[in-house]
Amino acid sequence: MLLAEALRKLYPNANFGIKNDEIVYWQDENPQPKIEDLQGTIEELELQKAIEDKKEKIISEYKRKMAELTKDYTEEEQKTWNTQVIEAQNYLKATQKNKKKLSLYPMLVAIADGGDIGVLAQKIVRKSNFLKIESGKLLAWKNRELAEIG
Repeated sequence: MLLAEALRKLYPNANFGIKNDEIVYWQDENPQPKIEDLQGTIEELELQKAIEDKKEKIISEYKRKMAELTKDYTEEEQKTWNTQVIEAQNYLKATQKNKKKLSLYPMLVAIADGGDIGVLAQKIVRKSNFLKIESGKLLAWKNRELAEIG
């Protein structure tokens, strides 16, 4: 397979056939390919393939770790997460007077289901901060690994 890729890279207009990594026919104005040209091109292609494979592995690992990080979030929680975080942050920053206006925090009220909204807001903000930090670490790791490859 690499032989065919190398030939196509070196001789893009050539008409040739390859079977079991051997040239079975060559019809072109160009002369037969030089072994040293092919060898260099094959090595270059092998290196490119190794780099691409490593990049794919890093990206797969990143996706796996992100999935692991968020696996405990229910589907409903994921759909409404941004709203939950915004309401929780607003609640924690609010004055005592505004904290009593529960209509400002409809999602928190629904999720708390009669429980302490303040405690729920703190949990949501802590969870959000943890997720931001950990996902930021993973993103930095992925970017560092990809940068090392080039």
